Amino acid sequence: KNIELEKKVTDLMHSEALTEEIHTLQTRIGKKESEILRLKAVNENLRLQVLKEKAEAFTKSGANKLNEELMVANENLCVYKTQCSNLLKENQGLHNSLSNA
Repeated sequence: KNIELEKKVTDLMHSEALTEEIHTLQTRIGKKESEILRLKAVNENLRLQVLKEKAEAFTKSGANKLNEELMVANENLCVYKTQCSNLLKENQGLHNSLSNA
């Protein structure tokens, strides 16, 4: 019975170590996803800037089409910013749960 108990304790400790490792990896993944979204937002900002510069150079008829593209780019940017914010909150939650473990 003592050997069985020792095995269960060892298994439990191994399980807790794996759980901690999983949390660590989830945090790293979350940070990478956060960085990817931040870069997408930066890219979208640059695209938006280029489109604005093009819009200034075109006639009104051409500017209308570019204005539509600008609105889409702006909407995409809002989505990326929201996703970044949510991921950062999720990362903070994971970090807090790891700190409390």
